[in-house]
Amino acid sequence: MIFLLFIATVTAVLVIVAVVAAVVVAVVAAGELMGMNGILPGPYDDGRPVDGSAKLHCFANNMAAVTPFDEPKLEDRLNYQDSGKHYDFRITDGQVMYRSYDHEAGGFTAWQIIKPPGETGAKVVSYDKKCKGEIYDAPRFEIIAANSGRIIAKQEGKDNFFFTLMDEQFLHWQFRNGSSGEKEYLFVPGFYNKLDPQQRYFYSEGFSDKLAHLEGIYNDHPCAERLPFYKWMTLFPETMFVKKKVRYWHKIDARPLRSSDESALQQLNIPLYNAVTYRELTVLIKRRSAIDFDHVLDIGVGHTDYHLIGERQHGGELDNLETSPLGLLRARNIYRYFNGPVKDKGGFIDGTVTFYMLCRLRGDRYAVLWLDEQSGPSDRWRLVHPDDGHFSAAGSIANPVSKLMNDRPGPAEWNYSKSDHWCPFETGKINMDSRMAVSRQIILVTGHDEVPELYSINWSWGTADRTWRWRRYPVDLYVGKKYLPSDGEYRGTIDPQTVRLREDMTICIEGTIITTDKRTIRGFWIQRYLPCTNQHVPHGNHLNGQKPGSGYIHDWRFMPEDIFDFVNPRYSHMWAYEKNVNTRCQYYTVTINDGLETICNLTDEEQKQLRWEDQGAVFFINGIYFPFIDMDDFPPIRTPLDILNMATNEHSYHPPSLFEPYLAFTIFRKPYGLGYMAILADKRDDDIVEFTDYHGKRAKLASSAGSIEVTFTSHERIDYLPCIRYCKITNDLAMSEDRQSITYRYIIYLECNNNLDSVRRHISDICLGVVFPGPELPPGWLNPGVKIYWQGVIENITAVEPLGNGWFGYSVGFLSDREDIFSYLQEEGAMLGGTSVWVKDILGHVAYPDKIEFAVRSLSPYD
Repeated sequence: MIFLLFIATVTAVLVIVAVVAAVVVAVVAAGELMGMNGILPGPYDDGRPVDGSAKLHCFANNMAAVTPFDEPKLEDRLNYQDSGKHYDFRITDGQVMYRSYDHEAGGFTAWQIIKPPGETGAKVVSYDKKCKGEIYDAPRFEIIAANSGRIIAKQEGKDNFFFTLMDEQFLHWQFRNGSSGEKEYLFVPGFYNKLDPQQRYFYSEGFSDKLAHLEGIYNDHPCAERLPFYKWMTLFPETMFVKKKVRYWHKIDARPLRSSDESALQQLNIPLYNAVTYRELTVLIKRRSAIDFDHVLDIGVGHTDYHLIGERQHGGELDNLETSPLGLLRARNIYRYFNGPVKDKGGFIDGTVTFYMLCRLRGDRYAVLWLDEQSGPSDRWRLVHPDDGHFSAAGSIANPVSKLMNDRPGPAEWNYSKSDHWCPFETGKINMDSRMAVSRQIILVTGHDEVPELYSINWSWGTADRTWRWRRYPVDLYVGKKYLPSDGEYRGTIDPQTVRLREDMTICIEGTIITTDKRTIRGFWIQRYLPCTNQHVPHGNHLNGQKPGSGYIHDWRFMPEDIFDFVNPRYSHMWAYEKNVNTRCQYYTVTINDGLETICNLTDEEQKQLRWEDQGAVFFINGIYFPFIDMDDFPPIRTPLDILNMATNEHSYHPPSLFEPYLAFTIFRKPYGLGYMAILADKRDDDIVEFTDYHGKRAKLASSAGSIEVTFTSHERIDYLPCIRYCKITNDLAMSEDRQSITYRYIIYLECNNNLDSVRRHISDICLGVVFPGPELPPGWLNPGVKIYWQGVIENITAVEPLGNGWFGYSVGFLSDREDIFSYLQEEGAMLGGTSVWVKDILGHVAYPDKIEFAVRSLSPYD
């Protein structure tokens, strides 16, 4: 009954859309053909004079860089993984340069200008004046920021902002000669929705320029199969869809739509300026305003790749897919109707890009402004605040979180009250010295409240936190400079203006530390964004609209500059020295009926590399799906019955893959002798829901190693990391009776919130590694290099200690007779050597402790 209500509602909406579109065409087409409608020229068409605080360097790891940009390899479509490709960016003489880290060569490539293929210099593509776009030389830039697959830059001296992407986003395939022909591979471009600068209506001159962006055959790639629907949406003249061009700087168009609503900003007394003027039927003039700012302190971009899975370390207490816009039917299920059988967070399920700006508003107030890459629905630069939640019709198709937060009362599912929201900008905690760092949809802003602090929030179209939280810097540090004053009262320094946030959610801030022999070591103070529990502090139930009563207190660690410069480009997860992190969020437990010897003859690494294809195509997912391909004719002519048939389309995903005409698994042993598990070999399919009627199903699977038959018995989804609160490494020294030799033993003690059964089922490895990038290396070291001194499985647990409140302590294995590591397992030596302990779970996630300590204990009877 609920779903029938939903279908009826969708059908009614589609019919209304078709009728309204016809009315719009009939009413305004004549005026458009006579040149009566459009955007009038304005004084700020080429940007307003706005200065910025220079920021000339940043870095990012791009998950989408699965194939060489100049030499694409077809098989690389299967190589999506969390680690991605590391890029460094810098501004030199006003131009943005880049270099990337080459793992095979063991170093960086040469610095180059970001420019399109075949061009000699950097280029801008702008759709501010024409639907077909204009290309010109890039201006001089003064601020740059990057995250994952996006880079954003501010023009020198103006309020013009630009974004680009280094790599094609999606590598896919299509049939060359019909559905039975040979397959060929291609890159599927991304698209974004923005203001139509010419306000072109259907059948008007130049309307074909809008449609040209949507041409192409992409064989139903999930990010391109909606192109026919996008064509329908071009009937509405306010916005248009634009195809992204790799390594072109796209000029960001933040002009409000003619239907934009700025009433909330007027009530908040936010300074505004006339950003755009619309003319309608000659005599009607409609002016639209935007937020007025006069200095840009910092910029940022949050990019969540389509193939990334939302996990709890990213925060986001509120998720627009967890609401029920139709009363009983969840938004998540409505979303699946249009996007396939997927399960993820609102900000991750279809990828998202958000631009952020820390600025001074005219009148000496400060704010963070945000704009979705889909700038049309966003209307304009908006405040990071629930009060700026009034969106035009274009922004209400899929409700953003800030609109839902602004509703009174808010969605009951959230248990949210706007009166609980606290903002450091409203309480004077931000000033001209403040700076911002952004990753995914997390915003960090430096400020001051009696002492220097760091404020944070998750904020995007799809997810948000209930309020801003805060944390302080490590104690006994001089805050504000890179170098220690000469008075000697501090143990080091930390410079908040250098704050960075990596994709793995680690905060990195430049500073120094004083060693016991009075040396000053330059480096970075590092803290994970959320503690190991991934819980916000304080909990959402303890908010009252005032500044939260407590802040984040988990440990900061110091990493010397040479260690950081070695680790940062090589490892996507700061304290986990793993060349590639390639996670999954779900798995199936399987029983091997036939061919067990084939599996047993493979090493663990060989098992994880094989792709086992489902030969009988026995798995499927049933659902209801809107057939976008049925809308491919244009102009669209549909009767209500046609629309009803489309809206009630039943669909079976057989095989259950969004990208390939077959299904493949990776099968390997679980730890502790708990049988075998199967994960989806193609990471791109990892967020689909579990198979329909999979339990007890037998399947014949084949790989290059042979064939096997398995039975699928259970399914589990994991969206959390291993949780390690504390680690202690004890050096046990045992001296011989003649005092001529010492035996070294190293015991690792961990505290986690998993009981022994859960640990055995989920945690697969515990690793200990040391970095040594210096010129003089101990025997057996590479220059520079990481030494993995120990990697053990959880079967080596020797003791279990219940600690209460759901926490357990484990003593895990030991290392013996390793004198060469002794100095790196003491507090200062561990800091200088980047010593780290991390764990891996069965799905490839890595995690490290919130706090790590070292101790030396003598076992000699003579001491």
